[in-house]
Amino acid sequence: MATFVEQVDAVIATLNAAKEDAAKFDGGKTGTPGTRLRKAATESQKALASLKKSVSEVRKVEKPAKPAV
Repeated sequence: MATFVEQVDAVIATLNAAKEDAAKFDGGKTGTPGTRLRKAATESQKALASLKKSVSEVRKVEKPAKPAV
C-alpha cells in the first residue's frame, strides 16, 4: 500500500494533469475535454474518499480506549 504522502501526491498529479482540459473547457470546448475533466474529478474524489477512510482506520486503531468511569 502506498504511503499517505504518495496517495496525496497521486491525487495532485491527477488534478494537475486535468488543468489542460480545464483550460480547454473554460475556452468553450465542452466535449472531450469536459469528459476527461469529469473523469479526473471522479478519480480524485474516489482516491480522496479512500484516503479519508484509511486515515480514519489508522486513527481508530491508534486511539487509546477511554477508561470506564
